[in-house]
Amino acid sequence: MQQTRRAGGEASYIHANSVWNSKWAICRQSLNCQLRRSIRLSCHVFYRRAFVKAQMFLTPLILTLLLFTNHQDVL
Repeated sequence: MQQTRRAGGEASYIHANSVWNSKWAICRQSLNCQLRRSIRLSCHVFYRRAFVKAQMFLTPLILTLLLFTNHQDVL
């Protein structure tokens, strides 16, 4: 009698442990997904800002070079 009760207790403990493990795995997956998403978004924002800054810096430079080459062609 005592042994069956113990076996039942162990079984319920194992079941609770497996439920906890599966819940933790689901939670970990969603956290992982959210973390990846936020990292991807922050990288995207960083690259976009860097691209805009590079554009702001390079556009006048390219325009002056074009104007300079055009003036040389005219002269």
